[in-house]
Amino acid sequence: NAVATAIVLPLSAGIAIATGYLLSQRYKLAVTKPWFGTQGVDVTPPAWLREGLPLGGNLQLPYSRLFIMGLTVLCVMGIYLFLQRSPWGLRIRAVTQNRNMSACLGIPTQKVDALTFSLGSGLAGIAGVAVSLIGSVSSKTGQNYIVDTFMVVVVGGVGNLAGSIVVAMAIGIDTYL
Repeated sequence: NAVATAIVLPLSAGIAIATGYLLSQRYKLAVTKPWFGTQGVDVTPPAWLREGLPLGGNLQLPYSRLFIMGLTVLCVMGIYLFLQRSPWGLRIRAVTQNRNMSACLGIPTQKVDALTFSLGSGLAGIAGVAVSLIGSVSSKTGQNYIVDTFMVVVVGGVGNLAGSIVVAMAIGIDTYL
């Protein structure tokens, strides 16, 4: 039985690889692509985001980009106000600065961690919606942005919201121009 398994397993793997290769060559990935690889999915924006703001001549600023800018400003202002003006924002800042002392003062650090993770996940979801309005969505969507976002955090300063905003605007304007 072990000898049959040792023969059948490599033989079936070879047949599967050969069949996949032949099908991909014959049909130019039309048959194999749904199972192997990713396809970009286009997201159609709502009708009110499909037009643009005319800037003169043949230039126009798409409403979808204006929506993304407004959404970004709204999220940054919301997070800033939450972190600066709410009791939970104060707890998040305290745990970030000194976890042990915060725990000694009675701040539930595990709840703060869960809340911080939830806020980050929510912001990532909002960012995903915003990015889907720019181009197609696939498993490689974020690869174009990862280096720029890392630079924003490092150059702007970890925990420095104003520095991150300035660096993000500088990189965004430089990339766009």
